Amino acid sequence: MLEPQFIAALLSWAVQLSSYNSPPMPPNIIYQPHSYFVEHVCKGRECGAHAWYDNNGTIILAQRFEGVDSALTRGIIVHEMVHYLQDLSGKYEDANCNNYLEREREAFAIQREFIARAMGQAAFIRMRFWEC
Repeated sequence: MLEPQFIAALLSWAVQLSSYNSPPMPPNIIYQPHSYFVEHVCKGRECGAHAWYDNNGTIILAQRFEGVDSALTRGIIVHEMVHYLQDLSGKYEDANCNNYLEREREAFAIQREFIARAMGQAAFIRMRFWEC
């Protein structure tokens, strides 16, 4: 389980780098096995998903990240916190394909910036996007 101070610090980074309003409370963060992501994120198909914001106040991380404190793990959490902030803001309320892609681009950009600033290392993140 992540310490509340750790969650607050990462949420603060997400707010600062995104310019979204600070939320009244942080998201819930839970860990699930890979099978959870296959079932809920990838609609029953094998996939490489390892983190997901459920649009309901909860960030789900792969169990393999539990207890791992690295720049990559922190960056993934910040990325998902950006989705939490996007959700609360209502900015991408219309769930169309273009909004989904823009949401991801914004979260990945903030994730890269977080890793560069907070962790002092470049982030090379492979993003796969499709066209709408």
